[in-house]
Amino acid sequence: FNRDLATGELRFVWLKTNGVGGVTGLESPRSIVESHDGRHLYVACEAAVVVFQRNASGWPSFVQTVALPPLSGTQGIAVDPEGRNVYVGGYENAELRVYQRNPVWGGLTLLEVETNGQDGVEGLAGIDSIVVTPDGESVYANGTIDSSIVPFARDAETGLLTFGARHQDGAGGIDGLGLSAGVSIGGERGSRVFAGGADAAIAVFERDAVTGALDFLDVLLDGVDGVDGLNGASGVALSPDGRH
Repeated sequence: FNRDLATGELRFVWLKTNGVGGVTGLESPRSIVESHDGRHLYVACEAAVVVFQRNASGWPSFVQTVALPPLSGTQGIAVDPEGRNVYVGGYENAELRVYQRNPVWGGLTLLEVETNGQDGVEGLAGIDSIVVTPDGESVYANGTIDSSIVPFARDAETGLLTFGARHQDGAGGIDGLGLSAGVSIGGERGSRVFAGGADAAIAVFERDAVTGALDFLDVLLDGVDGVDGLNGASGVALSPDGRH
């Protein structure tokens, strides 16, 4: 769609369909993200990531289908601010996959896989949201089934990840992460991390800008202190100015 900047009205522009025009892998698309240079689109599907390249007019052309393991249940996908890497989360197989991105044609090459229950990694069961901090130093993924948010330190040159520590609902006073369903970054230099939860809440964490570690700050609960409408929250997003 094209968006009217004055009214916000949308106008249909183009449609890409699996099996048409050479497009493959576009089955059960779950989420879509644009590279920060605006040149490529990455679509997370049930068992693949599908890559499109945009021309000067914004029209996309099919580039690549990156096959994923069967039953991945891919949902979360994110691109780092410099466009070096694409991060893909598997809801069913509890994997966070790290890809190197070709900045010219947008193609992806697998670098590593962070898997729940291996090498100390925990809390990733049911990934449905991934965010990279504005400084590119940290990556956060939620685990809906594990009611968790999981921080990783990120190597800014290679994009490779190092597991931090699992933050789970009900542990260490943390509240609001029950069946967590969405992660967002806000505040100066990404100093706040917000996570929605199906237990009708939004959990708020403070982020250490050096280490990326999280400290639980507060929780907004449906029906408490005038808060209303959070029942069944399935995601959270911040306005570009970080105020709302």
